[in-house]
Amino acid sequence: MWLAALSFSLSLFPTYARSSEFTLDIDGDGETAALTDGLLIMRHLFDFKGEALTDAAVGSEATRSDPQEIQNYLSEYSSQLDIDDDGSTEALTDGLLIMRTLFDFSESALINSAVGSSGNRKTATEIATYIDTLRDSDNDGVVDGSDALPFDITETRDDDLDGVGNNADLDDDGDGVSDVDDAYPLISLGGLVDSDQDGIPNDCNSACIKIGMAADGDDDNDGISDEADFAPTDPLRPISLDWDSGNWGETKWY
Repeated sequence: MWLAALSFSLSLFPTYARSSEFTLDIDGDGETAALTDGLLIMRHLFDFKGEALTDAAVGSEATRSDPQEIQNYLSEYSSQLDIDDDGSTEALTDGLLIMRTLFDFSESALINSAVGSSGNRKTATEIATYIDTLRDSDNDGVVDGSDALPFDITETRDDDLDGVGNNADLDDDGDGVSDVDDAYPLISLGGLVDSDQDGIPNDCNSACIKIGMAADGDDDNDGISDEADFAPTDPLRPISLDWDSGNWGETKWY
């Protein structure tokens, strides 16, 4: 039952999106930097070609360094460089927004005089959120916008939002039941009673069922189903009293 419940609970959560084929790591060196990747984008948008495109703008660990290769890469994915979503890709709007982001500009300093008049993305938040779908700061294969811990290469998810990634967190859903004992390690009990601390609630209403859980059939985990258990939440109590013996203090175990 534990494995079945785990499989079901995992199926309820979407797999975090992997990075698209295009990211802002233009030279493919595993980092996204203003003075390499940002500069390559700006030069490309200003129509630089050949050595003028790449001179002193490619990282030492670059896997993409040939000017034509970089030009082809940027041309193929040019639509994704339309940061303000105004239907065109321009150096002094889209390129500038990328450069400012890579230099850690934010709020008005990010967008001032750098958003096209017809842009559909106008606010600093909208711009930053979109750029996070193109950037993979820790080079773990998951873009920042889908990465709960975008600067930790070992982590991508943090389901209980406690700042500890699921890989290191011993209780991913933060419900007080450790993952190794939790039948639903990614679905929090949310305050529901769980007498045997197995991650399965004693009772499960429609809201509980909707998020993928079911009621525990053996609340005290004593091997006796609740229906047959005289004390379904106490593993130390017998299944029933032997009323037929004439001695009401006598207990009988099945």
